[in-house]
Amino acid sequence: MKLAKHIFTALTLDGIAVVSAGCKPQNAKSTSASQVVVFPGVGVSLVPGSGWELRTGATDSGRLRWCLPILGGKARSFLREGRYDGANVLVCLFSADCPDPQSAVADLLSSLREPTPISTARVIEDSLRREAFAWDSGLQGTHVSFNLHTTFRSTKLSTPTITCELETRHHCYIVKNTEGRWVGVCYFTTAEKESEDVHQMIRKTLRLR
Repeated sequence: MKLAKHIFTALTLDGIAVVSAGCKPQNAKSTSASQVVVFPGVGVSLVPGSGWELRTGATDSGRLRWCLPILGGKARSFLREGRYDGANVLVCLFSADCPDPQSAVADLLSSLREPTPISTARVIEDSLRREAFAWDSGLQGTHVSFNLHTTFRSTKLSTPTITCELETRHHCYIVKNTEGRWVGVCYFTTAEKESEDVHQMIRKTLRLR
């Protein structure tokens, strides 16, 4: 199934719920303080702490697969007065023939740049950063960060087309799982909402399974 490219954003335009992942969140549940969240088929887990919503589903593309649940922050993902107000953590599994983190980053950016019927997006090139990391847990990998500018269009037949501009801040921590596949743990929000606590949660609790 072709990935609806802008999985990173779920929003409401003119009363129309748009879930860009191409799958609907189902049976959302809130996490407890010590709950271990396992991402089936990916081989990683996180302990996000209390107050995150678990939203289920899955979607694929040729080069990567988004493996849910999505971890939704306390601020729900939607547009308020033309501004995104939310935070999400998602996990993706890159293709089996992806050879290295650099190729994984290229696949991730390529998937985001492809247009959909309701949206187009571009990476703000001067915001793009890559760095290697090695954590106390023993995990090593690549951290990529960038800003993404997205234009959304509502095509509801009964109303004129509505256009909304959105800029979000993205981070993806890329590691190799126990089966030798590259996995991305991705955090997105807005620059003003970005939380060091979320980064620390990922760095301290991400485990291979």
